[in-house]
Amino acid sequence: MDNVDLLMQKYIETRFPIGKLSLLAEHESWRKEVYRPVYYIHKWWAKRLGSVFRGIILGACLDSKDDFFSAFYGKNNFSELTVLDPFMGSGVTIGEAIKLGCRAIGRDINPVAATIVKAALSKYSIDEVNREYHSIENNVKDKIQKYYKTISSSGELCDVLYYFHVKYLDCPGCGKQIELFKSRIFSKNAVPRKKPSAKSLCPHYWCDKQYQIRCFFSIM
Repeated sequence: MDNVDLLMQKYIETRFPIGKLSLLAEHESWRKEVYRPVYYIHKWWAKRLGSVFRGIILGACLDSKDDFFSAFYGKNNFSELTVLDPFMGSGVTIGEAIKLGCRAIGRDINPVAATIVKAALSKYSIDEVNREYHSIENNVKDKIQKYYKTISSSGELCDVLYYFHVKYLDCPGCGKQIELFKSRIFSKNAVPRKKPSAKSLCPHYWCDKQYQIRCFFSIM
């Protein structure tokens, strides 16, 4: 391949950095809602990683001679290019294309996809968001919050963050009740061998319901 052919190629056709990009994607995958929160307004299934799609779009936009990671972490303007995603789902491709300065067009047969992408990528004023939030809070807070109350060890009424509903079955061998629940740790580090400190604390173990326990955990 001569130098002329090389200059005409895009980065993704020559030396796309799959290995380094995979390491970035691994870190993002541990806390996706922190690194790419705009795509997590809705719990859409099969959601892809933003860092991967940023890399793919950049690879298709950059020439083979360009510095990939300078562009990855820098400001870009590919306004002369259009990215089309006819099956946009949660809108990761569309969002990353817009961040890179591309013109983006997205479509989906599912109207929920179209609604959540439009909501995620539209502009709102802080005052408008706060007004809507407080309106919802005033309408439903008391109705919902009354189901999330318990009595503390000091006898005070307090709010509950999580309820765990655990079903019991009688053991066919011994007849004792057993819990259909493997672990009370609902969150732990993505790499336990590096930080094996996840713990669960349950100050109130049993409740008065036959098929339900109420546990309140703290993750250390």
